[in-house]
Amino acid sequence: HNLAKAQAWSMQIEAYRDQGVNGICPWTLVEGGALDDTNPLYVAQRQAFRPIAAFPRQYNANFYGGDEVDRDLAVHNDVLSSSDLDLTWELLVDGKRTARGDEELTLAPGERTHARIRFRVPRVANRTPLDLVLRVHRDGELRFEEHYPGAAWPRSGVAIPRRPRVVVYDPAGGLEG
Repeated sequence: HNLAKAQAWSMQIEAYRDQGVNGICPWTLVEGGALDDTNPLYVAQRQAFRPIAAFPRQYNANFYGGDEVDRDLAVHNDVLSSSDLDLTWELLVDGKRTARGDEELTLAPGERTHARIRFRVPRVANRTPLDLVLRVHRDGELRFEEHYPGAAWPRSGVAIPRRPRVVVYDPAGGLEG
C-alpha cells in the first residue's frame, strides 16, 4: 500500500514541479511513519524534491527492439544561484551501454526547463532488461542520478487465422440457430 502511494506521490510531485507548483500539503511529510529511510513515503518526497534534478515526463518502460524512443526531461535548478549543469544520460541494455548523450544547460535560480533525449532500442531475441540512467552535474559534482529500469522485447509477427473456428459456450441452451 505505501509503496504504491509513494510511487504515486513521486509522479505527482514531479508533475507539479514541472508546472511550477513547488510545494504540497505539509502533513503528508509525517504520514507513513518515521522520517527516515524505513518510510517509503518520506523517501519518495525527499527524492522528488531534490533541488537539482532531471525527471522524464514519460513513464512507459517497455519497448520493442528497433523502436526509436523520445524522452522529454523536466530539468530543475531549485537552488539560490545560477547553475551550469551538465545533463548526461546513457541507455544500458543487458548491462551494456548502447546509447549516450549529454547537454550543457545554464539555469537561473529556481528555473526549470525541458531537454529532449532520443535513443533507439537495439533489436533483441528475448525479453532483455534495460536501464535509462540520468545524471546531472553542477560544477563537476554529481548532484542527481536516477535509474529508470525497463525491458526491450523482440518484435514477433502475429499470424491471424484465415478461417477461425468460433465456439459459443451456452450451458443454458438459450441460443438458437
